[in-house]
Amino acid sequence: MMASKIKAMKLNGLVLTGGESRRMGRDKALLAYGPEGHSQIERAMALLAPLVKESFLSVRPGQQDAVRQRYRQIPDQPLVDNAGKTVSGPAAGLLAAHAQDPDAAWLVLACDLPLLDEATLCSLVKRWREVVAKGNPVGWTALAYRSTHDGLPEPLCTLWTPEALAALGNHVAEGHVCPRKALLNSKTLLLEPENPHALDNANTAEERAQAERRLERRRAVQAAQQGVAPTVMVQVTYFAQLRDVAGMKGEAITTAHRTAGPLYDELRQRHGFPFECQQLRLALNDSFAEWDTPLKQGDVVVFIPPVTGG
Repeated sequence: MMASKIKAMKLNGLVLTGGESRRMGRDKALLAYGPEGHSQIERAMALLAPLVKESFLSVRPGQQDAVRQRYRQIPDQPLVDNAGKTVSGPAAGLLAAHAQDPDAAWLVLACDLPLLDEATLCSLVKRWREVVAKGNPVGWTALAYRSTHDGLPEPLCTLWTPEALAALGNHVAEGHVCPRKALLNSKTLLLEPENPHALDNANTAEERAQAERRLERRRAVQAAQQGVAPTVMVQVTYFAQLRDVAGMKGEAITTAHRTAGPLYDELRQRHGFPFECQQLRLALNDSFAEWDTPLKQGDVVVFIPPVTGG
């Protein structure tokens, strides 16, 4: 690739959201992690925005919802290999983006990377800019992180040049639909991730729970470093008189209180509830609980007032 051409190359961003999420059992692109409540689509697009010229969602044809509709989309295009077999999956999304803007490089992210941090993505783009500034004398066609699990390229947090995407198209035509294999057969510059868990996928409910625990620990460490008490987000539900006084059935609360007792005292002051804490029953996640039970991220907290009447 000529030095002048690579220096003029535009960098776009693409978030792959067209999967069916069979193993998760729900649309993993719409899942939220952490107290902010942002979906994986929103988070990935926010990470890409300052690093690319334009950013898009890769979607299946007809795949629409309120979150996806807020962003520009590139529908997967039907692909058929030389044997007449229809190709789907990440390769279809990558090649649809390449077809839309064949002269651009694409910074591509999967929608199931809840531990991906800004530093990991910025390091990838910084290295690419260094390659561009030197005119790419080695002739790299892609930049990817090396997997901490097997040492192979991670294809779904990768910067693909037009040359790499054209090579992927040739591999697909030959019946090889795995983007990782295309990177292995291209001139791919592999980088070592500083954060060993940044590219961990969350494809199942168990992997999602593991990611949430890692994020909770990360927030606790950051809060300790900043001298700030760690917080959790819980969903509070009000029954009977509490609902009438609060004027709502419930609310999402981000709190630094570690148990439900102090949380109720805070809410009592806010809403003017008539009951003392000891007059109520507490339920956590559909089961009665003691008031000193630690609160966890995502808990459903129910305050149950005393029954009145004859």
